[in-house]
Amino acid sequence: MNAELERAQALIQDVPDYPSPGILFRDLTPMIADGRALKAVVDALAALAPEATHFAGLEARG
Repeated sequence: MNAELERAQALIQDVPDYPSPGILFRDLTPMIADGRALKAVVDALAALAPEATHFAGLEARG
């Protein structure tokens, strides 16, 4: 992992017991709000599948 991705990862905040007890919510908002960090994450994702034209982000908690 490069320094930019480490910086992006450090911006992700853990929120324990949200939305209910025993759940650990990972708040991506600070990372998404930081243009440099978001670019690093998007570039790393794109590098995994250089021929892809679309990516889908699925979430499980509704």
